[in-house]
Amino acid sequence: NGRGEHPALALFFERKRVVAFFTHDADLQDLSSSVLKILAGLVFMDAVNNALGGVMSGLGLQRAIAGCQLVGYYCVGNPLGIAIAFFYFHGTESGVFALWGGNMLAMLTSIVLQAAVLARHEWEESVKESMTRLYLLDSQQGEGGGE
Repeated sequence: NGRGEHPALALFFERKRVVAFFTHDADLQDLSSSVLKILAGLVFMDAVNNALGGVMSGLGLQRAIAGCQLVGYYCVGNPLGIAIAFFYFHGTESGVFALWGGNMLAMLTSIVLQAAVLARHEWEESVKESMTRLYLLDSQQGEGGGE
């Protein structure tokens, strides 16, 4: 039903079964199971990110959404995750956690920025615009709203 907690929880609690379906190597299962914990968090954060983006899109704030995503992914999360993975954890299994952690940081940054935009939004103005559109639509269709 469009909520992110259900798939996130399923992935988190069933991660060992999911991993066992793809590999029988015990070391790889342990590593992959640990990575799926992060992925489960990402699934939930992605749902929140998309919900905020939907609200902003409905308000006509598509440029602001793009800016939030740009800053989150290309200015904060991805550069930091890549730098840590390939320079700090170079050649170790921990690099995969840095890559996914960077993705999580990107999404979190985007969520915080979108929430800040929505917190500062002039909601009364949006209600007035919406009422104006409804009035115009109603007047075009006639008094009863029909044809």
